[in-house]
Parts: sequence; structure tokens; C-alpha cells
Amino acid sequence: MLTDHDANLLKQQLGRMPRGVVRVVIRTGEGEPVVIENYPVHHCGEGHSVRCDGGEKLIPFPTLYWLTSPRLSVVLSDMERRGAIDQLQQKIMSNGELEHQVADDHRAYINKRWDLLTQADRKVVEASPTLLETLRARGIGGISNFLMIKCLHLHYAHHLAALCCDGNGSAVGRLIEEIEPELVKMRQRFTFE
Repeated sequence: MLTDHDANLLKQQLGRMPRGVVRVVIRTGEGEPVVIENYPVHHCGEGHSVRCDGGEKLIPFPTLYWLTSPRLSVVLSDMERRGAIDQLQQKIMSNGELEHQVADDHRAYINKRWDLLTQADRKVVEASPTLLETLRARGIGGISNFLMIKCLHLHYAHHLAALCCDGNGSAVGRLIEEIEPELVKMRQRFTFE
């Protein structure tokens, strides 16, 4: 459950309150949000930025986990600038076992996202081929090609959330931490909800 205090902290971190936040999944030792969990769909007419043109009732929001920590965002953005996405991409594409692990991580993410939907929203999604494809076939952050890395922030948020659930994290997250071991030290101070 998101508290008013959490909402204020998120506004400070992100410059606005993101829509569809379900809860804070991970916090710093000081209690600030690090990763939030988002509801997989937005209802049309909910908030001023949602426009539905074709009679849709829901808009997909495939990013289940969102990294909110400004400090982590800086580290990951710096890694991206230094070419970490290409480096990770090459590592994954040259290792069949890693390819399978990454694909499995996407499937686990899809299942978690689906499980979060209410029964009523599932019925609406199942009646829409576009919504169904987005939420049942697209992985982390809406990625359709499971072997492509879109953004380190998406993958690292998923990694931290997966660590919370299973203790293993994700394949891409582990690779990110191999490149930047400081991230391991940082996350050791986090609390998992």
C-alpha cells in the first residue's frame, strides 16, 4: 500500500507522481523508495494524460517495476553512456545458457504482471488482442525481443524486485553488477518489502 509519505518521496525523486503505483517494493536503509511496482493497465479517463481513441477501456502499462532512486539512476545512466548495453548484449548473444536465463526472466515478469491484474481487468484484456499481446507476450518493460536490452534501469529494477522474491535476481541484473560491483554494495543497504 502506498502511503502519502511515499507519494511525496516519489514526487521529489521523479518530479511528478507516476500513475498506477501499487506499492514500494524496495527502499533504502533510510526508507526512501528505490523500486516501485506499477499496475499493468491504466483505465481510460484516469488522469489527464490518458487518451483512448477507439473505445478502449484500458491502456497497457507493461513496466511492472520502476527504478526511482536518483542515485542508482545516475550509476546506470553512466554505465549506458560507457557502452554497457552493447557489452551485455554481446555477452548474452554469445552464451546459449544466458539466452535461456534472460528469456525465462521475461516469462516470469510476464506472469507476475498478469497475476497483478484484477479479474475484471483480465476479462477486458482478454477481449482485446492488442492488450493481450502487450501483457502476455511482451516482457520486461514491454520488450518484444527477449534477447535485446532496452535500458539498464528497467532490467535492474526487475533484478532488485526478483531478489526480493526469490533471492536470485535476474540474469541481466547479475551481469550489470559484474560490470559495476558498487551496485552490490549499494543494494546491501536496501530493505525489501
